Amino acid sequence: MANTNTQSQVSKGKQPLVVEDVPLLTVKLMKFTKPDFYQEFPIVAEPTLIIGDVLPLSRPLIYQKKGEFPEGERGLGFSDVLNVPSPDEDIFLSETFNFYISIINHSNQFASKVSVKCDLKTPSQTYILIDTTNKPLDKLAPGKHHDYILQQEAKKAENHTITCVVFYSKSDGESKQVSSSISFEVKTPVDLKTTITTIKSLSSETILLEGQIRNKMKQPMFIENVIFEPSAYFKKENLNSSEITTKDNKKIMKDDGTFSGFILLNPGNERQYLFQINPTEKFAAKSRRIKDIGFLSVSWKTRFGNVAHLQTRQLLRDIPDNETIDVIVTKIPEKIYVDIPFQIECEIENLSPETMNLWFTIDKEKMKQVVISGISNFEIGTVQSQSSIKFNIDLFPLATGLQNISGIIFLDTETHRNFPINDLISIFVERKK
Repeated sequence: MANTNTQSQVSKGKQPLVVEDVPLLTVKLMKFTKPDFYQEFPIVAEPTLIIGDVLPLSRPLIYQKKGEFPEGERGLGFSDVLNVPSPDEDIFLSETFNFYISIINHSNQFASKVSVKCDLKTPSQTYILIDTTNKPLDKLAPGKHHDYILQQEAKKAENHTITCVVFYSKSDGESKQVSSSISFEVKTPVDLKTTITTIKSLSSETILLEGQIRNKMKQPMFIENVIFEPSAYFKKENLNSSEITTKDNKKIMKDDGTFSGFILLNPGNERQYLFQINPTEKFAAKSRRIKDIGFLSVSWKTRFGNVAHLQTRQLLRDIPDNETIDVIVTKIPEKIYVDIPFQIECEIENLSPETMNLWFTIDKEKMKQVVISGISNFEIGTVQSQSSIKFNIDLFPLATGLQNISGIIFLDTETHRNFPINDLISIFVERKK
C-alpha cells in the first residue's frame, strides 16, 4: 500500500521536464570588412590666441612616440593609420566580397558526417558557393570548430542573400541540420553617363562619344583605364591622350584625360573622357544606318588595391527607323557665312518596293538657327523603287558656330506618309570679315 500511495502522489504532482533537442552545432556567417584609414582634421591656431590655451590640440597616433599608445591598443592589431571597420560597409558591383563560415561544436558530444551547403540567391539567379555534402567531415569534437572562407564577385546591382545549411549526425545516428543566412545589397560604384553626338559632313559622318564617370562610393578610386571598343563597322580615336617628350627626347602618348591629368577620383568627383568614332572604309556606305557603335569599359582600383571593372551594354545612337527613304547631301558651299543665304544639293533614295511621289515641307518649330530661304513647300517629283532623285534646298543661317539642319519633312502623296529628317547635316557658320 505504501508503494501504491507513493506512486499515486507522484502521478498527481508536476509533469516531468521535457528536454529540448538542442543542436550540437552552431553555424556563424560573417562578412569580412576592410578597415578605414585614420584621418585627422586639426584646428590651427596661433600660440598667442586664447583658443590655443583653451583647446588642447591632440596629435594623431602616427606622430606619437613608440610606447605611448593606450594599453591594449597594440594588442588589437591596429596600425597607426587604420581605424576599426564600419559594420555596414557597402558592397559594390564587380567587387569581390568575402564571407567567413564557422561551424562550432558547443556540446559535449561528437558530431559526425558534418557537411555544409551555401547558396547565393538574387532575384534573377542562384549560385552555389560551396557544397561539401559529397565529402563530409568525419567528426567534429566537442569544443572544436571548422571554418571556410567564401569569395564571390558581385555581378549584378541587386539584393543578395547568402544561406548556409550545415548537415550532421548525432551519436545515435540521427541526422540534423542548422542554418544561418545574411542579406545585403550590391550597389553601383560609379555613375557612368554617355552622350553620343553625330556630326554629318558632305563625304561621311563623325560620331563623338563622351563618357562621364562619377564616383558614388565613400572612398576614393584610382582609374586604371577607360577603353572604348567599337563595333565592326567603326574605328575609334582616343581624344584623351597628349604627346609628351621624355628626358631622352622620345615622344610618347600619355593618357591624361580630357579635363584632368590625375587618375584619382574622390567621392562625388567626376571625370570626362572623349572618343571620336568614324566608319571603316569597308562599311562606309552602311554605317549611316548602324545604331550600335560599341561599348565602354572602366577599370579602377580601390584604396586597398582591389581591382574592379565595369562595362556598359552596346551603346546605341539615335537613328530614325526609316527604312523607306534615305537622304544625303551631295553638294554644299565650302564657306557658309551668317545672314547670307546658301544652297545645298540633296539626293533622296526610295528604298521601298513602291513608287513614291515626294513633296518637300518643313516643321518651323524644329528649325532653329538655320531656316528655309524662299519656298518652303514644293514638289520633288516621282521616284521609282530603288531609284533616287536630286533636288536643291535654299537655306539662311541665323547664328555662327556649329549648326544642325533640322525640321525637314518629306511627304509621299501616294501613301500620305510623312518622313521627318531632324539631323540632315551639321554645318559650320562663320562671320564674314
